[in-house]
Amino acid sequence: MRTETKMTRRKTVLGPGYREQYLALFREALSCAARGELDEVAIPSYTHPNPLIRWLFWRRIEMALRMISGASGKAVLDFGCGGGVTFSYLASKGHAITGVDPLAVPLARKSCDFMELESNLTESIETIPEQSQDIILALDVLEHIDDLDGTLASLARVARRPCLLVISGPTENLLYRAGRRLAGFSGHYHVSNIYDIETAVHRRGWLLDRSVSLYNPIPLFRVTRWWMG
Repeated sequence: MRTETKMTRRKTVLGPGYREQYLALFREALSCAARGELDEVAIPSYTHPNPLIRWLFWRRIEMALRMISGASGKAVLDFGCGGGVTFSYLASKGHAITGVDPLAVPLARKSCDFMELESNLTESIETIPEQSQDIILALDVLEHIDDLDGTLASLARVARRPCLLVISGPTENLLYRAGRRLAGFSGHYHVSNIYDIETAVHRRGWLLDRSVSLYNPIPLFRVTRWWMG
């Protein structure tokens, strides 16, 4: 199992202007939403006026996509897809995209329409056929879910072996919580931290292949890659 504490220096997998594709759409969505309404799908983080916060959240996407950068032409499920921030990259690699999000399907569809991307969008993972997905992304979503074990069972149901799973989530340490308050986010929407989630994923039968932390000595987030054969 490969463990990293910082990004290696190599070319980004997200090309120039990648973020800008989404910023106007996300800012428009925020202008129409009540305060805090889109916090759970991270839209305020991608558009935050503080450049460090914007950089951190986009860096998580970069880290996760690096973990699948060698794959192309696969069936990819983005569970908790939000506004579809991974979709443009996935489309560029020829992947068949399925996005699941009970809160943000309209926004994800708008992103696809604006960038002329094809995707299958649904509010429930239960609509996805068994053993149909080669790669599953669950980025900063599992910490919001009360029935974590049931959700992981659903992800395992749609996984076509061998399947790759990439997850990310917050450590929920004191520095993370302080940063969240300073960033101005309302409420507390997380019922678990990334360590709880990783334990549950391992218990479900996935094997840890690679992990990256942002950033030691007090990491705020972890991104991990798992395999199920």
